[in-house]
Amino acid sequence: MIREATPSDLPLIVDLGRRFYAATGQPGVWNDQSVWGFCGNLIATPGQTILVSQQGMIGGVIVPLYWDHEYLLAHEAFWWSEDRQGRHLLEAFEAWARAHGAREVHMSLLSGQREKAVRRVLVGMGYAAPDEQRMVKKWQ
Repeated sequence: MIREATPSDLPLIVDLGRRFYAATGQPGVWNDQSVWGFCGNLIATPGQTILVSQQGMIGGVIVPLYWDHEYLLAHEAFWWSEDRQGRHLLEAFEAWARAHGAREVHMSLLSGQREKAVRRVLVGMGYAAPDEQRMVKKWQ
């Protein structure tokens, strides 16, 4: 069953996040308190959400285009599933986004993290790569 997270789900969310971090080689140092605070805020703030399954989660926010405050987008912040509920989590996130007035959902892919399989799922669900590319510059 997929449902909106509550504060009582924070231990599960932190644990899943820790496993996501370990599996994907993300930058920075893992900090349970940072995740607890960030995710607690997503749960508590209107227009933000985390949806959970038994061993999966997806979180994101609703934001307007900066040039048109009435055109709302849903931005995924994280998506991780260990219980084969990834597609269902995304479908639930899409339903949440629509219910909150979003006209688009923006998802991200991590290169090298089952990228081809995740891309197939997203394309099969109607997602397309926009005519833009994200560039990242890091400082150490």
